[in-house]
This record gives sequence, C-alpha cells and structure tokens, in this order.
Amino acid sequence: MSLLKQCLHCNGKARDPNCVCGHPSQHEEHLVFHCTHTSTSRDHLLPQLINTWKELDDPHWITEARGEENEQKKIEGTKAFFQDLHWELKKRIGEQGANVD
Repeated sequence: MSLLKQCLHCNGKARDPNCVCGHPSQHEEHLVFHCTHTSTSRDHLLPQLINTWKELDDPHWITEARGEENEQKKIEGTKAFFQDLHWELKKRIGEQGANVD
C-alpha cells in the first residue's frame, strides 16, 4: 500500500492529496525531487542535477564520478537517500496512526 497522500486521497482514505510542505499533491516525484521536507537529505545524498526519474535511471551520472571510489559514494548516497525517505514516511504514518490528514 502506498503511503503517499495522493494515492490515499484517490482511495477515499485522506481528505486531500496535499503534501505536508503545502504542495497540492504528495506523489513520488514530488517527494523524491522537489519536496522541501526531503530537501536536506536530497541535497546531501542524491547526486546533484538529478531532477527526474529518467535522469536518476541514466547510468551516465555514475560513470561521470571519475573513479571507482567516487562512483561507489554516489551509489551509496542515493541508497541512503531512499532509505531516509522510507523511514521518514513510515515515521509520519506511525505518528498519525490511521489518521493521515
């Protein structure tokens, strides 16, 4: 089950699809690439200038790391960002219980 309010709203489980940052729709692309609540993690962990799923999926950003050690750091940083995002969403749901609004 998706924990994103846009999906919950579509299924009648949330009053509105708004993100906690004020954006009118809390969906995957917003949370990963644009949400102000995930910007600190994103800025520190996700490779810079990655703003879309297509750019993230393109292995070009990894090979531009100039060396195996830098390449590994970018991969690990990206993994850490998504782990942080997962735990943040899980924490929000735990704090709110069944009430996602």
